[in-house]
Amino acid sequence: MHVRPSRYFWMLLSFLAAAQSSEAQGTAVPSQRSVAVWGESHLSTNPDIMIGGKLEDEDAYSFGRIANIAVDDSDRVYVLDGLFSRVQVYDEGRYWRTIGSEGWGPGEFQRPVSIAVLADYQVVVGDAGKQLYAIFDADGAYEGSRSIKGFGFLREPLVSGESGRFYAAWRNVRDTSIERYLEGVDVRDAAVTRERRPLPHYYRPMIGVSGEARGYTGYLYQPFTADLAWTILPNGWLVTAIGDQYDLTISDRSGRRIGSIGRDVQAMPVGSVEAALAHDSATALIERYAKTAQASSERFKRKLKIPLMHPPVLGLVSDRLGRIWVQVPSGERPNILATFDVFERTGRFLGTIDVQGGEDVDPRTLAIGVRYLYGVGVSSEDVPYVQRFRLPRRATR
Repeated sequence: MHVRPSRYFWMLLSFLAAAQSSEAQGTAVPSQRSVAVWGESHLSTNPDIMIGGKLEDEDAYSFGRIANIAVDDSDRVYVLDGLFSRVQVYDEGRYWRTIGSEGWGPGEFQRPVSIAVLADYQVVVGDAGKQLYAIFDADGAYEGSRSIKGFGFLREPLVSGESGRFYAAWRNVRDTSIERYLEGVDVRDAAVTRERRPLPHYYRPMIGVSGEARGYTGYLYQPFTADLAWTILPNGWLVTAIGDQYDLTISDRSGRRIGSIGRDVQAMPVGSVEAALAHDSATALIERYAKTAQASSERFKRKLKIPLMHPPVLGLVSDRLGRIWVQVPSGERPNILATFDVFERTGRFLGTIDVQGGEDVDPRTLAIGVRYLYGVGVSSEDVPYVQRFRLPRRATR
């Protein structure tokens, strides 16, 4: 006797096949905020070591202007000094070595702006003055360079991807209709074959300050407005998010969409204190731009708008273990520098971490290692420093 399978049988068969295919490819799956692996309570970091920040510091612990920082797989921190044109490396807070110096020769910098440490401990420094990426080996010796081919100018730091490859994002703020894209460079490729990945186009509101000084326009983003966030995972997958929605898209190197991570969240209002601070900071910047542009600042100040609500996503960072850190609004909770939701690349929600302390640290500078998190601040003596935060034990496994 022939029995015709029911439609529920075919639905079950289809579901099992899709699940097996997803597991075989290691793809991400859509995920709402489910039960956190680390528990529902927020985990917290603890600040422990401070590098620099004092006028009397010896040269090995002194910084002029910290342009960027990066962390390697051994949790050493690499501090790129844009004023002294060098990279200072620290292991457990102790000075380890210096990479590069100021000059026009091989391995020397003119205007270093960004840095990445690759999986095999190679160091890449983006030099806007010489228009190249300088490459150093694991011992800090100069290996060579790659020319910068990006259009516009570098806005975000360099990000290390799969072995031997790093990425830089390029955009043109003067013409937002021009496509924004990632440029991937393989340091092992003598032919300097480049990879270009388009990024989602998103216009972030800004104020352009111009005046009698022809050829000069200062650009200022409106505070608390959403922007495009992106990061690269160690396997080369690209993660992107438009800040006005908690919806992360994950794609492979070919651009094929692998999956997404999303969650329903309530909009968090902009607090009165942070609104006042943002207004004062933006006003001071407008006045500085207007002075340079030889213009009155009043009409540009009238364009400044402080929104009532935060965007749900403030930024994306990937760590050395391939996890995705989504920076979300912290609110005006005392002593909280930044808050992150942490996901595995499969979409599994691990938990939420509050970065506590470091009130002078800029949350936009945070770099995540295996056991530690680092950020850049300016001390009460107006001296730059690097603050190390110890990650909670559950977040290091």
